[in-house]
Amino acid sequence: MFKKNKLNENNIKKDFYAKKSNKSIIDCNYSFNSKNTNYLIVDKIFNLELPNQGDSTKILTNKNNSSIDILPKDVEELVLICSRIDEKSILKLDRIDNKYLILSNVIKDKKESIYNLCVSKFKDVLVLKNHCKMILFKNTTGSYVILTSANPSINARNEFYNIHNNEQLYKNIRECLKSNEINLRLI
Repeated sequence: MFKKNKLNENNIKKDFYAKKSNKSIIDCNYSFNSKNTNYLIVDKIFNLELPNQGDSTKILTNKNNSSIDILPKDVEELVLICSRIDEKSILKLDRIDNKYLILSNVIKDKKESIYNLCVSKFKDVLVLKNHCKMILFKNTTGSYVILTSANPSINARNEFYNIHNNEQLYKNIRECLKSNEINLRLI
């Protein structure tokens, strides 16, 4: 009934190596220099000393942690970008009034109760095909950007955190989030 066609490997190679004429569009670009960088391997990230203004800290965790646990108690504003989140982590953030979330569409599609909780607890929730994990927050000691492999949920994996205390980097990434498709309704 169905006829199996012979694959032409040359055509496959041509398609794979074909050069696209489309140029990438850069929505935002940023660079910064860190004065000092600390490197840590830790079991738990509770009560972690955050980097000073202009400094960075790189952390490798080797026990169960949630990326939420890295946040200090005095967060004034939070932008959380993740692919997954659990109820416990959402509730830990109740102390923060100004919080925004960019979340993977997988949560909305497969975990409706978690998605509904997010909508009720965050000022704005944006759903995208997202796998990125990033935390932006401000407090009295600085403007922080955390690039991480960890979602804000407990897991038993080694995770990496790259923490920057850099106001210009914070502002630049925040502006990127307010542009184009993302258009998070930040204050």
